[in-house]
Amino acid sequence: MTYIDTPKGKIFVPSVKKSPESPKIDMSNKKCLVIDIGGIFTEVAVRFARDCGAVRYFAHWQNAFPEMVKAKVGLGLEGVERVDHCEDHYDWADFIFVPDTYCCGLVEYLKKHNYPVAGAGKAEWLENNRQDARETQKKMGLPAQETHVIKGVTKLREFSKSRKDYYVKIDSFRGVAESFPLIDGSDAEGEIDYIAFQAGPFKEEIIFIVEKCIKGPETGYDEITFDGETLYPLTIGYEMKGCGYVAKVCDEKEFPKPLKRVRDALAVEFKKSGTKFYDSTEVIMSEEDREPYLIDPSIRKAAPGVFSIQLELITNYSQVAYGLATGQKVYPIMSHKYAVAASHEAERAKDRWLKVSFPEKYRRWCKLRMAVKVGGEYYAAKGFDSVCTAVGLGNTIQEAWEKAKEVSSEIKAIGIESNIDKIDDILKKIEEGKKYGINF
Repeated sequence: MTYIDTPKGKIFVPSVKKSPESPKIDMSNKKCLVIDIGGIFTEVAVRFARDCGAVRYFAHWQNAFPEMVKAKVGLGLEGVERVDHCEDHYDWADFIFVPDTYCCGLVEYLKKHNYPVAGAGKAEWLENNRQDARETQKKMGLPAQETHVIKGVTKLREFSKSRKDYYVKIDSFRGVAESFPLIDGSDAEGEIDYIAFQAGPFKEEIIFIVEKCIKGPETGYDEITFDGETLYPLTIGYEMKGCGYVAKVCDEKEFPKPLKRVRDALAVEFKKSGTKFYDSTEVIMSEEDREPYLIDPSIRKAAPGVFSIQLELITNYSQVAYGLATGQKVYPIMSHKYAVAASHEAERAKDRWLKVSFPEKYRRWCKLRMAVKVGGEYYAAKGFDSVCTAVGLGNTIQEAWEKAKEVSSEIKAIGIESNIDKIDDILKKIEEGKKYGINF
């Protein structure tokens, strides 16, 4: 990466790693099929539509009593054709993109039958099987937090009575309950009761991963891996739930050593599994031993902040994706040094359709989640409180934040909330992280 001197100071100029393996690809005649199993990555299809000749989008909707919601997600969006059966379009597509997790079987099937597909595939177990992932983490030479594997709500209640400062997570079945802190045994009773109700007759079959809380700043990185090789540049960042994400672009020399240590360990697994896709990590720098603790790897497109940023920060986004699907190394070109993503949520969107409005000039910078466009109006499909994300890019954090704030102020919907003004809390984390070698 390079900088040039201007009257306003040094300005970041993105650098591109050029090699015979990084071809120029004309996407204007390419046909793309996006298989979005959960329906939360509609904007990926919209982004491909800017570059590709044609884009078809599928979100899973079939069950014994289908509802309209998932069958309509993606409908009417710019340049995107919503399809009802993805398998009918495998042969049509020049490449297939699978952004989410729980799709290992599908991705590997497509690979086996020589379809050009980009998706996490075999490596997704690193995210969805925390028990094995923690053991592998130790074998990798990474520090690993104290972890307990507990089966059933009764044993979890017993554990909680005498323990505090732990975090409770459920593997695979996040729909039962999100992760929650175990600060004090009595505090967890209500959450455990809720999980027991949700799981019904299987409440004693649930596997809980209970981890000791680690004090320290939480950071992480977002990369594109090509069989374990990082396609630089990548981003490092800080997240605040309900507020958003702040990212910085790094080349190989700038990549902080503590995070590189985590990346190098995971690269071994990516090479084994032949993973060519995006991955992100959450890492806590421990106050106690100053070591990087891998908390959660995301072997998919990380949402909502990271993937929203990547759609605009990576100027050759479609070419990179096509390269991953076809086995060609296409290095990402990143247009700015910093990026900010501001989350927008609405509780009412969980059980009703929500109209979302903004000036057309901000369309590119307002990334919707489960979205449709009907009669020229945008709607968030019911079932998810995460509605959209405002994106800002800049050559300083302040510049990126101001642009995201401008977009955020123009997003209108009943009951929608944004905590973008709390970015100061993220800035404090950034300053704290510098003490551990995470230069930002």
